[in-house]
Amino acid sequence: MNKKGFTFIEVIIIFTIVFIMTAILLGTSYKGRSKKEIESVAREVAATIREAQNYALTGKQKENDSMPCAFKFKIYNNQYEILRSTRNIDTACPPDDDEHINDSFLKPVQLPKGVRMNSVTERYNGSKNSNDDNVIFLVPYGDFIVTERKNDATDAKGIDIRIERGDGSEKYHICVHATGLIEEIGFNENDFACSF
Repeated sequence: MNKKGFTFIEVIIIFTIVFIMTAILLGTSYKGRSKKEIESVAREVAATIREAQNYALTGKQKENDSMPCAFKFKIYNNQYEILRSTRNIDTACPPDDDEHINDSFLKPVQLPKGVRMNSVTERYNGSKNSNDDNVIFLVPYGDFIVTERKNDATDAKGIDIRIERGDGSEKYHICVHATGLIEEIGFNENDFACSF
């Protein structure tokens, strides 16, 4: 009598192969989903920076409101928002420093859990400063400054805003050039990926 079927060892081997393949597929799927989440957040951040720039170029104001002077994209505590400074119609704009840009124009947006944002500013003298967390556009021409003009911040070539996982992996770079160009570099594992 000839019995056909699998031995216990063969069944164990098949289950082990299926288990390993499932683990590989789930790991790959999670990594792809994680990368998509970072890219989605980065695109929203880039759109918000462009929105602040457009507000400065158009002199955006709320209904029956004061005249705008500057709009600031600000990063803090794993969130970002657009702030602005204003003036009365018969007065001049306050000095071009960010202590006067404190009126919330766009509600703060919280980053998803496990995602963080950092920035590095490159100056014309070749130095790089971490965490200058403000990008300011002045009304009416959308002139770009990074922090306080009184501290000679206009010498900045640009700012590299990096959106990444909390563990520092999967870094997506957005470059804001002093010329006003806002460029999405995409994924790059370096801490600084912009070429100004």
